[in-house]
Amino acid sequence: MHPEARGVSVSSYQVITENIAVHATKQEVERLLRHWQDLFSKHGRIPSYAEFNLNAFPDCQGQAKVLLPVGNDYFYMYYGCDLARDTGCDMTGRRLSDHSESIGLKFKAVYDDCLCNEKPGFTVHAAEYKITVHSWERLVLPLAGMSGDDRILLVYNAPRETKHDILEAILQASTNGILAITPVFETDNRICDGVIIASNKAVETIVGVASDDLVNARLLETFPGLIENGVWDRYRTVFETGVPDQFEVSFALDETETIFQVGVSAFTGGLTVTFADIGELVRANQSLEQQRADMLRANEELEKQARELSNLARELESSRSTLHQEVKRREELEEELRQIANTDELTGVPNRRSFTELSNQELKRAARFGSAFSVVVLDVDRFKSFNDTYGHAIGDHVLRIVGRRIGECLRANLDIYGRVGGEEFAILLPETERDGAYQAAERIRQKIEESLIGVDGALLRVTASFGVATWAGFGESLQGVLNRADAALYSAKRLGRNRVEVDLPLPNMDDEIIVVERA
Repeated sequence: MHPEARGVSVSSYQVITENIAVHATKQEVERLLRHWQDLFSKHGRIPSYAEFNLNAFPDCQGQAKVLLPVGNDYFYMYYGCDLARDTGCDMTGRRLSDHSESIGLKFKAVYDDCLCNEKPGFTVHAAEYKITVHSWERLVLPLAGMSGDDRILLVYNAPRETKHDILEAILQASTNGILAITPVFETDNRICDGVIIASNKAVETIVGVASDDLVNARLLETFPGLIENGVWDRYRTVFETGVPDQFEVSFALDETETIFQVGVSAFTGGLTVTFADIGELVRANQSLEQQRADMLRANEELEKQARELSNLARELESSRSTLHQEVKRREELEEELRQIANTDELTGVPNRRSFTELSNQELKRAARFGSAFSVVVLDVDRFKSFNDTYGHAIGDHVLRIVGRRIGECLRANLDIYGRVGGEEFAILLPETERDGAYQAAERIRQKIEESLIGVDGALLRVTASFGVATWAGFGESLQGVLNRADAALYSAKRLGRNRVEVDLPLPNMDDEIIVVERA
């Protein structure tokens, strides 16, 4: 990589057609470009798609896409699964014009220029869909098609900056120690200890223990004395109540007593602890206050002492402002960590914990106001076959597509959904009776069935089976209505898959599965 490459700004859409290798930061871009140039030198013309042979670069296929010019538009013949994951948008079988106008026009200008001049192009730009990637670098290679006269484009997108890298940099840049802890329970379900699952470099500096040695260590063994000084009881209270806590505590490190400012905040399944050694600051503040009092009492008339007192007061205010800013920054980081903890890492949709928590809140609301709700449980048909036949990467891609299709069909800020198992998703529809839930499930089923996945030149269809159940009213738990929806789901599987079945509780009778045929 050229040393100037890191200076390329991504604040605007930059197009580069000369000295591309100077600006590229990824070795894959340089390899693909060099391969294209070697073939061009060898044949005296742009290489064909067959000569280029993308299969020779298996590590690049997931971030690549192949486009065919169609009139005044471009058709996506192939869209890599890693690219679809990072952008949250699978464009296979779609057109460039399906993008928003602002995106499509910029992309099209580069593509048209590369085809017209039969030369590679390179762009650096901020991500339009900021799912996991914040900025991209993109190599555009014109190639000859099957007939030799037609043209296609091979485009390779390489992430330049990712959300994970930025969050990790923020975490490690903090001068305060930050720990993430999960609870350890006794047989009576009482919290007896904690396990450290993450820490930053500042912890290593403050306590003198390497970060790698802290991860997976028991909290009370690593920090003896937490029980005696009452800190462990405050941690446990936050575990149990979810109410954040802030306090100052005197603690001995290497037989040296110091004062820490501690912030404790719960996230789903654990808590974060931030702490800063404020011993010197506290002692300095105490000293400043004492000096101020002494000077006022000793000689209020002396102008020199009055100026010193004013300076000390300003220093104190500056220290308090710095502390306030640091607390605010920690709170923002803790909120970001809570969002990550409630999201399914693979699909980007809410996880089981988040779904259960929000659904129980809706159940309480429905019980209080006497309103209705329904749940839908769906399971991807023959998902194991996808994994066994095409590999786990394609199976993961299928789950991401299903998660997106569900979200596209639901009411924003009202319906609740999440991935609750391997290939199983659950949906809660507030204020929705049986018929409305069936119609919503049928819309999602059709949306999933319309999804096609490109694998090795073939297009695979994804289907799912659905079970629907409506809450029976006060007295039925969330798990109860989910179990009835599961029973309907299994009925859909037995009746041939790719269908919606509804569980209807009948008065004075055991629950019975009612089959609702699609039109």
